[in-house]
Amino acid sequence: MIRRSRKSAKPAKKTALRTTTSDSSRYRQLVSDRIESEARYRLLLESTNEAVIIIDSRTGRITDCNDCAAGLLGRSSQELLGLHQSEIHPSGERDKYPAMFRRIATTRKYFRFECLFRCGNGTDMWTKVRARAFRAGGRKYILATFYNITLRKRAEEAMRDHEARFLNLLEHIPDIAVQGYDTNGVVRYWNKASEKVYGYSAAEAVGRNLDDLIIPPDIKPLFRQALGLGAAATRSGELMPPTECLLLRKDGTLTPVYSIHTVVCLEGKEPEMFCLDVDLSQRKLAEEALRRSENLLSSIIEQSPIATWICDAQGTTIRQNAASRRLFGIDRDEQTIGKYNLFKDPLLRDQGHLEAVRRVFADGHTARFTLDYDLSKVDCVQVPHATRRLLQTTLFPIKDTDGRLVDAVVQHEDVTELRNAEDRLRQAQKMEAIGKLAGGIAHDFNNQLTVIKGYCDLMLQNMPHANPLREPIEQILKAATRSISMTIHLLAYSREQVLRPEVINLNAVLTDMVGALRQLLGGSITLSMNLEEDLGEVRADPAGVQQAITNIVVNARDAMPKGGQLTIRTAEVLLDADYARDRPDVSAGPHVMMAFRDTGIGMDDATLQRIFDPFYTTKALGQGTGLGLSMVYGFVKQSGGHIDVASQVGQGSTFCIFLPLLPHRERGKA
Repeated sequence: MIRRSRKSAKPAKKTALRTTTSDSSRYRQLVSDRIESEARYRLLLESTNEAVIIIDSRTGRITDCNDCAAGLLGRSSQELLGLHQSEIHPSGERDKYPAMFRRIATTRKYFRFECLFRCGNGTDMWTKVRARAFRAGGRKYILATFYNITLRKRAEEAMRDHEARFLNLLEHIPDIAVQGYDTNGVVRYWNKASEKVYGYSAAEAVGRNLDDLIIPPDIKPLFRQALGLGAAATRSGELMPPTECLLLRKDGTLTPVYSIHTVVCLEGKEPEMFCLDVDLSQRKLAEEALRRSENLLSSIIEQSPIATWICDAQGTTIRQNAASRRLFGIDRDEQTIGKYNLFKDPLLRDQGHLEAVRRVFADGHTARFTLDYDLSKVDCVQVPHATRRLLQTTLFPIKDTDGRLVDAVVQHEDVTELRNAEDRLRQAQKMEAIGKLAGGIAHDFNNQLTVIKGYCDLMLQNMPHANPLREPIEQILKAATRSISMTIHLLAYSREQVLRPEVINLNAVLTDMVGALRQLLGGSITLSMNLEEDLGEVRADPAGVQQAITNIVVNARDAMPKGGQLTIRTAEVLLDADYARDRPDVSAGPHVMMAFRDTGIGMDDATLQRIFDPFYTTKALGQGTGLGLSMVYGFVKQSGGHIDVASQVGQGSTFCIFLPLLPHRERGKA
């Protein structure tokens, strides 16, 4: 460069021109640079994915924004420029931010916070804001970038609401204790039901370990293992298996609970488990009461003296009690359970009771009937003797709460002995009535016969033997004498004959009569005697005893027309209360028995029912009066004894006479 003197006017003019030109170029360059800088600034501002606003820290007004910010806020850039920053917030939120922006302006650190903006359409938008202060042109501004987090905030709000409702639900779940704890067993949550079940308040439980609260010392290792405490499995979110156990209460007692353990994994935190415990105390008490009730009911059914069956809705046996097994001779339930069916019982069908059974199952009524049960015809029953029984049967339904039949109960009461006793009582009453009638007739008849016999005797005393009337009168006298003998038998039957009881030994009486009895039986019938040694004594009329023995032996002889054997046995026996209870005319106690067993033709039930009736006989006309056994019956009853007969057609008969045994102090006395 060539320098020129300042004094030269012309050169000086040229220098000034150059300076002006240079300044203009520099200005244009500066303007161009500024325009380019602004373009780059605008390009940078608009090209970012975040919404950007610039706020004058002194006035608080928006000096610039990008289209993203305008779009998020639902306004144009022109609407945003010049607005005070508080005007883009909801009215209720405007007082929160001025102090924050002043704090941001005092430092160059980044501030991050959540902020609520009011959009142009009137809706509110949650944003995540990052702001920092900077200087430009001697002034301080705040650059704020933000993005929309409304959906996240709504999700968080929904989550908080869900958690609140969940915790409220857990807090108020009735009778379910809920505890939350970490993987080491430290309690974080404790609801009201837990306080009720275990006795600890939430303040006492939270922060303490389960080991110190509810886990009994003897099961701590097993319990922690069952919970999965400290194990990797607790981080998997799996559902732990339910467990029933005894846990400790605050007062030191054990309470039964049913625990359901759930592992919950929380993001960013350690896994937390929730334990739901159902208090089983009341249920255990109810179960125990139910068990006692069921055991009581089962015991009542099992120990009931009435034979009881329980059938399902199809009539098949599902249970039976001990009395039923005894009645039907069943050793094991397997013999009948599931095998016997009411609707297939041939005895019910044959005796016309099947329709009543069907009505019970169809209409729910109760049926009662008497069943003549021949047990030998039932396949599942095994009774070696006395197979025919009279069973008073009751059949009634068991219904559920809706009134539907689910089971049916069949009860059999064995009334065989009762009916037999009733028959015997009726027979005794009949015999008593006949005896009274026979006694009255015998007295009156005997009086008339005495008159007839007396007149016959008087007539015969003065009548010559050659008189043709003598023979008819003698026949009248013989008939009267025979008739008087019959009245004596009737009086014996009616127990009105005069007896002369003595202390006698039946062995001695039989021994004295053995020769006469053999002659009476004849050669075709064998007589055997089986007399008990040292037989006790009885008090009876010796003549009456001999007459009773003779009548029974004659009856046995007539029952063995082709020959046979008669066995006479004596013994001391005890007729117990059970035997006497079924026989109203028997007194319990020690007796002397004379038993006469023949091998004759035997008797059927109809004959047995009338065997002691006066004038009843199975012999041909003119071969018997039918008063022999009647006299025996009357004599035994008048002597305070009892007579029993057992017989079957073709198998002979056994007559047993029981006379009371004299006490030792009375023996040998007349």
